[in-house]
Order: sequence, then structure tokens, then C-alpha cells
Amino acid sequence: PHAGLDRRTRGLLVMALVVLAGASFWRLYQPAAPGPYVALRGLSMGSDWDVKVASEGLRGDAVGELSAAIQARLDHIERLMSTWDPESELSRFNRHTAPDGFPVAPETLAVFVAAQNVSRLSAGAFDVTVAPIVEAWGFGPAERRSELPGEAEIAALRERVGWERITVDREAGVLRKTRGDV
Repeated sequence: PHAGLDRRTRGLLVMALVVLAGASFWRLYQPAAPGPYVALRGLSMGSDWDVKVASEGLRGDAVGELSAAIQARLDHIERLMSTWDPESELSRFNRHTAPDGFPVAPETLAVFVAAQNVSRLSAGAFDVTVAPIVEAWGFGPAERRSELPGEAEIAALRERVGWERITVDREAGVLRKTRGDV
């Protein structure tokens, strides 16, 4: 009566039918797609960005202004936080070795606050200071190494790594390192 299918196979078929029926129901009752949209594109941080704006009657000059505003904001973020631009605020902070505070823009400070929170919540699994170890293993932007790092090198690099080695002073708007080579 069951066309020779075992109990497990029959159960999987029933589950598949339920999923398909649910997906069909969901698709039928989705709201209609928005009206006409305008696609905007640009370049930022070595990649492309695409934004689609749903709007009826968006004028050509408004489209140009919106695209320019998005590009300007992304350019600003890149000037602050690019790891590829040696003159970005983040790159300058990475080179900063003095124990005094390094003043940063509110946006950079907000990203560091978020990074500290994620690091704390993940018990250090997320760590913004890990670049030296990433580079040592050959996964960073530097030239590939011919050999893997040894235990002594990794131990030395670990002294420079640890999200707790960066402190955020929100009131003063500065970042500090506990070691200059973090």
C-alpha cells in the first residue's frame, strides 16, 4: 500500500511536501514588489556597492544627488577605517605607538565600542587586534611567506594581540593601547 517505501522515506516525503506547501503559500501572499526603482552603483573600499531605491517619480537630479551623497558617505568611512589606505584614521592608529590617547572620529569610536562588545560577548573569538597572527599564517594582504610560523614566533605575536589591549575613552573620544605594537 505504500509503494514499497520504508517508514523513514515516507516521513521525509511528507516533510518535503509540507515545506513545499508552506513555501508556495508564503510566495502567494507576499506583498507586491515596490513600484519602479532606481539602481545606483559606485566603488568603495576596493569593491562595488549597489543600492536600489523604490520610488515613483524620482527626478534625475535627485538620483544624482542621492548617488553622490551615498558615495560621499562611503568615501568618508573609507578615509576613517580603511586598512588598505595608509593615511586612514585606522591605519594611523595602528602605527601609533605612544601610550597617550589617539583622537578618533565619532564613527570610528562607535565601531570600536561595537567591536569591544562583540569581543566581550564572544569571549574573544572576535578580536580586532588579530592582524599580526593572520599575517604570520599568510592570510593577510602582505606577501605570502615560504614557511609557517614557529611556536616562538606565535608566542611573541600573542603578546601583541588581544582586544583588551585597546581601551575606548568615549568621553575624550580617544583610543589607547596598552602596548604600542598592538
